[in-house]
Amino acid sequence: MQDFIGKNNNFEAEKQTLYTCLQNKIATIRMVADETGIQRPNLTRHKRDLEKNNLLFEVRIGICKSSGYHAMYVTTSPFLRDFYKKARVI
Repeated sequence: MQDFIGKNNNFEAEKQTLYTCLQNKIATIRMVADETGIQRPNLTRHKRDLEKNNLLFEVRIGICKSSGYHAMYVTTSPFLRDFYKKARVI
């Protein structure tokens, strides 16, 4: 049982790390994985949870600096979300 509790705490810590990492920038999940060392499947799960709670926003599609493939750039900053939304309208 202790193992399960520890894993759950780690899961929440990873989610908080993702949220904090994207406070002042945009990045792809692959870029966050490279920066934090958190596995991409876990980050994708956390991304989905944060999106459901309106805490993480997709801002644009572009070439990922880590993988070289097209990917979605995301952020947890409402300011950056609004900035990119306005930039698309112009």
